[in-house]
Amino acid sequence: EAALSVGVAMQSPSPNDQLLITELRTLAAAELTRLKWQKASALAVRHFYDFQLQYNRGQVSKSNFLEAIALLGAMGTPEASQALSLFLQLVNTETEQGKTYDEQITLAVVNNLGALGDKNAFDYLLYIGYLQYPESVKRAARDALQKLRW
Repeated sequence: EAALSVGVAMQSPSPNDQLLITELRTLAAAELTRLKWQKASALAVRHFYDFQLQYNRGQVSKSNFLEAIALLGAMGTPEASQALSLFLQLVNTETEQGKTYDEQITLAVVNNLGALGDKNAFDYLLYIGYLQYPESVKRAARDALQKLRW
């Protein structure tokens, strides 16, 4: 948790230093995911939003961003579910507008929302069935809907 906290707080103008910071954050996120360390939930949300921005700018890899998504899924908290739900809402909006979003990332978000089981994701998961997603994403959304706790 401390390593991720330091990594989230650090920025460096040096590309080499930034690579090391990203590596530290990714390793810390993987360990927190493995431990399902809920106390780090707020930090995990900050890490996710930061990596989302960096991924969109091409500053972190897809695997780094997928690790940030998995970390939220491991948190088991309402704030983690809210962050993923809002991201899925964004992806749905872009898909509705005819844009395509990375299937692997979309599947990771959907599967982690299913693992979280938070009913607040219902509308966003249901809406997938009405949009032009690949069948794999629609199937994952149906499975995730079945896992929501009421």
